[in-house]
Amino acid sequence: MTQQETAEILALNMLTWMAGNEDAMNSFSLQSGMAIQDIQDQIGNPAVLAELLAGVMDFMLGHEELLTQFCEDNDMNPEEPVHFRRHLPGGDAPDWG
Repeated sequence: MTQQETAEILALNMLTWMAGNEDAMNSFSLQSGMAIQDIQDQIGNPAVLAELLAGVMDFMLGHEELLTQFCEDNDMNPEEPVHFRRHLPGGDAPDWG
């Protein structure tokens, strides 16, 4: 599996986790400007999926409390998402590490 594929799976897991957290999902929806239904619809759209997943990861990296909870729930070191963000569109900036 490539680093990009791993990053995409991680971001999909983050989105799935947020879907189970109404406050997190509403915050992401507000910040992204996308209605929750639009977010769900875009998951199946390969033309924009990579950018959506990058946005999910950026959102989580920008909300330390959510990131910490996600990582605890998934037995993951919080540095892992920082590393894998580099493998999605726009990952060369900003440098979260």
